[in-house]
Amino acid sequence: MDLRRYFRVVWKWWWLILLSVLIASFSSYLASKRVTPLYRAKTTLMVGRIIENPNTNSSDIYLSQQLANTYQQMVLREPVLEGTVKSLGWNVGWEQIVNKITANVVPNTQLIEIFAVDGNPQIAKVLTDSVARELIKMSPSGANQVNQEQTTFIQSQLSDLQEKIDSGKQERIDLESQLDKSNSAREIENLQDQIDILDTKISNWQSTYASLLSTIQGGDANALSIVEEATIPTIPFSPNTRMNVLLAAVIGLVLAAGGIFVIEYFDDTIQASDDTQELLNLPTLAKIGEISGGKDQSRLIALENPLSPEVDSFRMLRINLQSISNWQSLRSILFTSAEPSVGKSVAASNLAVVMAQSGQKVILVDADLRKPSIHKLFHVVNQVGLTNLILKSEINVIDCLKSTKIDNLKILPCGTEKINSIEALGSDRMKLIVRELSELSDFVIFDCPPAMLFSDIYLIAKLVNGVIVVSRLGHTRSEMLKQLVNDLRLAGVNLLGVVVQRLKKADLYGYRYHKYYSKPEKENKKG
Repeated sequence: MDLRRYFRVVWKWWWLILLSVLIASFSSYLASKRVTPLYRAKTTLMVGRIIENPNTNSSDIYLSQQLANTYQQMVLREPVLEGTVKSLGWNVGWEQIVNKITANVVPNTQLIEIFAVDGNPQIAKVLTDSVARELIKMSPSGANQVNQEQTTFIQSQLSDLQEKIDSGKQERIDLESQLDKSNSAREIENLQDQIDILDTKISNWQSTYASLLSTIQGGDANALSIVEEATIPTIPFSPNTRMNVLLAAVIGLVLAAGGIFVIEYFDDTIQASDDTQELLNLPTLAKIGEISGGKDQSRLIALENPLSPEVDSFRMLRINLQSISNWQSLRSILFTSAEPSVGKSVAASNLAVVMAQSGQKVILVDADLRKPSIHKLFHVVNQVGLTNLILKSEINVIDCLKSTKIDNLKILPCGTEKINSIEALGSDRMKLIVRELSELSDFVIFDCPPAMLFSDIYLIAKLVNGVIVVSRLGHTRSEMLKQLVNDLRLAGVNLLGVVVQRLKKADLYGYRYHKYYSKPEKENKKG
């Protein structure tokens, strides 16, 4: 299918696509609203003290990242979750909260994100914070944690040690200055001994300082600390109603579109007026819109509503026929179709009306011997007609013609006689009837049965000057129509073209403007 065909398919089924999207979206919305909302809280931990160390090296960073992966795995282990349950005072097993907890490492960092999901946002916050604290307790940071009094004492000791280290370094500078000025070997030896003793003290003080500092910091690469505590979530994590509705709409759209194109793929009926020309290599003589109304005279739209765009289509059919090169010798035509219920009788009748209205003498012949309908459309009596003329040579053609309220238009009904032999339609008597009808009028139109069902048409087609095939959009099967045209060509008949019936008004070119120009003059002036 080309792009235009795809567009036609979408335009044809737009209501189904829209309905599928709306149903899927609304169902997803209702389902999302019935689900209990879940809230998710997050606590972020850092492994190591890389950002506090001005002299960080690559090995420390690598070690912290590896430890972060280890701590991530520990989050869902029994010791951490069991400790969490006990610290919260919950009388449940740790297995009941394992599905509520998740953890992941932020890529290329030492950060661990711990998540807790619960229907209560406060519980979600408390749970994630508790898990984070239990994980810290299992790390060196937790094992080396000291109380506040010890921390204060250690900090005071660190201050004293800092003063001693600074004082010792200053004293060493003074001793080195004296050493440079001394000339006595004994004094130089004495000053050097003092410097060595002072270096030992400074080294001890620095070692003690580092040990105390490590005690309150809990180590470097393997230290765990909270960098972002959880907050009480205000927006549910699940269900994501907006995303669910959007996803359902997309799924509904895809399923509807897929189903539609599958249907169209297996549907071999004529869907567009241009398809017949491509399929049959025959000109499209007219594109007729859908004619509403009953089965009788209301279908004669050329008589009931002569200003309608459908009637203009029949006038265009008349003009196209008159444009044929051998129009002068075109005195009789035949309407047929591949299958019933395509509107060939209505097309033949309306063409007869517009040709009669143009001043031509027209005779419309009902040659559908099994299901005649012309007499019903024009409300004429079907007592004697074509079958009577064929079987009884004493009957005159003029006596069988029925007048109508349209000047220049006469009807030859089907008749009441039953023809046992279809060969009678191709007999010399039938040839004589066609010749007499042509002499009595300017144009003779035969309405015949569907050619794919009955062979009547092939006998009559050889007696007329041209054949018009009628198709109906969405009804006529392309293979049947193609077979009909091939059979007619093999029979040696003159195929004039195709009339496409039942187009939607929106598909008729200029319909909107035709409707505008059909309004009364006062209404047009208002526009």
